[in-house]
Amino acid sequence: MLLRLDALAVAAWISVGLLMLAQIPMKIYSGQQMIWPIGTIGLASCLALSELRRRRAEDKVHSLQAESTTDPLTGVGNRRWLDAELKQRMAQLRRQNAPFSALLLDIDHFKSVNDSLGHDAGDAILVGVAKELRTMLRDMDVLCRIGGEEFVVVLPGTESEAASLACERLRKAIEGAKFQFNDKVIPVTISIGLTTAIPSDTQESLLKRADEALYAAKRSGRNRCFIMKRYASCCNDVLDSPVKNLESLETVIAPF
Repeated sequence: MLLRLDALAVAAWISVGLLMLAQIPMKIYSGQQMIWPIGTIGLASCLALSELRRRRAEDKVHSLQAESTTDPLTGVGNRRWLDAELKQRMAQLRRQNAPFSALLLDIDHFKSVNDSLGHDAGDAILVGVAKELRTMLRDMDVLCRIGGEEFVVVLPGTESEAASLACERLRKAIEGAKFQFNDKVIPVTISIGLTTAIPSDTQESLLKRADEALYAAKRSGRNRCFIMKRYASCCNDVLDSPVKNLESLETVIAPF
C-alpha cells in the first residue's frame, strides 16, 4: 500500500508540472525558454523516484530483519530474537541492576497430538498456544519459540515472586483455553520452568536453570510450574544440588 501511494505521488508530481506547463501558451516559449519548466518537471520527477527507491529499500531491509527474528509459523520471536533480548537484558542487569525472569514452557504430550491427529493439528496447537500466551503477557514481555513445542518468555523488571504469579496465570490460561482442530476440541496443558537472572549469569546458565526447573515440572506429572532458586547465603553462590533448589509453585503461592 505504501509503495502504491509513493508511485501515485510520483505521477502527481509529473501531472502537476505538465498541467502548469500546459496553462502557458506555447508561443511564448522558444529555444532556451523551454528549458526551465521542463527541467523543473524532470528534477521533481527524479527526486520523487529517488525517494520511492529509498523507501522500497528501507521496507525490504525491515522485512528481512523481521523474517530473520520471527518464527514463521506462530509469528512470535525465534531463537535469534531471544538471544538478542537476553544479551540486552543481561547488560541492563549488570549496569543498572534491572531484574528480569525467564520462563521455559513446553506443551505437554505434544508428540501424541502429532501422532494421533497429524502435523496440521500440531501446528494449529502451536499457533493457538502462542496466541493465548501473547494475550496474557504485557507489551514489554517477550515471547519466543525456540524449537518444536518449546517457548521462552522473558519478563523484564520482574523478580521471582511476581514472575511466579505470572507463571501460574499462563499455565491456567492454557489449561482453560479451548483449542480446536477440524471441529475437535483438543485439551492442552503446559509445563513451565522459571528462574530469575543474577548478575553472574550467562545466557546459557540462565536457560539451563529454567530447563532444569522445566524437567522437574515434567517429571512431577506435567501441567505444573517449577521455580529454580540458585541462591545460597551469598546471592552469587550456586548450590551443588539443583534438586534441593526446586520448589513447586503450588507450595510457594496460593491458588487463585
